[in-house]
Amino acid sequence: ASPSYSVPLSDLEKGHTAFEVGYQLECKHPENIRRASFPAFKTFKDLNELHGQWVVGDRQGAGTFTLKNSRIDF
Repeated sequence: ASPSYSVPLSDLEKGHTAFEVGYQLECKHPENIRRASFPAFKTFKDLNELHGQWVVGDRQGAGTFTLKNSRIDF
């Protein structure tokens, strides 16, 4: 996977940072994927929330993740 990042300058000027990180992973058996978690909240103490979108096999979804809710169950 190769991530891509984007930080709009206007957000930096407002005193907060909004950025985008994208990952694309390919799996030979997507039916075996059961969950994903985001340990970034433990590393980046000022991170408040993540907005995520995913596609796994024929399933897709979106959600907002926080320190208390940082896992997706597929």
